[in-house]
Amino acid sequence: LHLKNTAFQAYLTSEGKLEFQGQIYDIHTLAARLKNTKAKRLNGFMYWEAKRGESKILLNEIREECRRSVVNLHKKG
Repeated sequence: LHLKNTAFQAYLTSEGKLEFQGQIYDIHTLAARLKNTKAKRLNGFMYWEAKRGESKILLNEIREECRRSVVNLHKKG
């Protein structure tokens, strides 16, 4: 994953956490640390991006796509 508008990259673990420089963080705490803010946590869904093809997409957009898919499944069922 890439932190929006930076060169920072982190790797998603199988537990859903981020690995950065050998340490494990949640997406919210690591976003705040790397953005060098006074806040201890930021909404990581609005700061982390994944590559999709040649472009990047915010985790928030991926989350919304998943939510819409689940809602559509329930409507069909």
